[in-house]
Amino acid sequence: MSVDEQDDSGVPWIFGRVDAQVQDYPEKTSLQRQAKQQLLAGAHIGSALGILSL
Repeated sequence: MSVDEQDDSGVPWIFGRVDAQVQDYPEKTSLQRQAKQQLLAGAHIGSALGILSL
């Protein structure tokens, strides 16, 4: 598993778009609300990569 806490590459996946203005991101889901709150506070949402074994 690989984790990068400074990466914001999940933004398009969470919000469906990438804008320069974070305050314009939608808040339709609890994930969107929490991620937007983190970004507005100057934090990163991070990213991770792993393999799920079944």
